[in-house]
Amino acid sequence: MDGTAPSDHVVPLWKLKKFEEEPPKWSDDPEEKAFGIVFNFGYSNTIVSEPDSDAITRQSYYLVRLKVSSFN
Repeated sequence: MDGTAPSDHVVPLWKLKKFEEEPPKWSDDPEEKAFGIVFNFGYSNTIVSEPDSDAITRQSYYLVRLKVSSFN
């Protein structure tokens, strides 16, 4: 990606109950509840999102998506 990270980016994160061979369709959100993001920042060609650290555990499966209206 070359240019400026979009200011309207959203990075939802879900902890999945089990490993899935195929991710869910973009039109479908997982049944699990999405985690809250405590820090979300976009600059230049970098997007940084930090989920609530208490929610993250070892040996778990997560789904992360990057949603934006457009890239410059």
